[in-house]
Amino acid sequence: MSTHDLFWYWFKENHQHLENQQEIINLGGLFLEGHTKLNNYCPDLSFIIKYPSQNGKKYKLIVTAGGDTNLAIKIKYLISKAPKMLNWKFAAKLQPMSNLSKIIDGTDPLYEFGDFKIKISDLMFAPINYCPIAEVFDITVYLPGFWKNPQELLYQAVTIMLEDLLGVHLAYAKINHLTLEQIPKNTEGLIPAHDMEYFFRTFTLE
Repeated sequence: MSTHDLFWYWFKENHQHLENQQEIINLGGLFLEGHTKLNNYCPDLSFIIKYPSQNGKKYKLIVTAGGDTNLAIKIKYLISKAPKMLNWKFAAKLQPMSNLSKIIDGTDPLYEFGDFKIKISDLMFAPINYCPIAEVFDITVYLPGFWKNPQELLYQAVTIMLEDLLGVHLAYAKINHLTLEQIPKNTEGLIPAHDMEYFFRTFTLE
């Protein structure tokens, strides 16, 4: 069985657990297992599941790429092999967000990684170091729930959200090293995540 088939076999075996979030206690562990299966197919790929609203829309599994934009080919092939399932849609996410208004006013949708739920508007960041030769930054992203969740899960979640926010190309062209911290009560001096693209594009040492 090919590695992409192994991922979809895992998904078909576990999709009911993913749909029924209250059925098992540690959905975070199930998500990590799924990412291991996905990375056996292609390293640096991640996925996120968007849950339907009360209006009864379908569940949606979105596969997102790492820093190499050539991975788009691998993602499209993976999606083409997805099983036909009545309650599910499968898609790729490669482009940056064009409308930030909901993030700015805090009404943006939740990202759900098992029992860990977070929004882009929950994130703030601070630049730690800048390399003028490569024009890249080391940044720290501050988020709630830092101490309550596995670090691997948090890094996958934040990476996916930054890819969605900035687009794959800009995220990896500008961020050299990423660290995570618990968001403090006093956020003075921190920058909202929705301003990250503007910060990267306008930063100057002058």
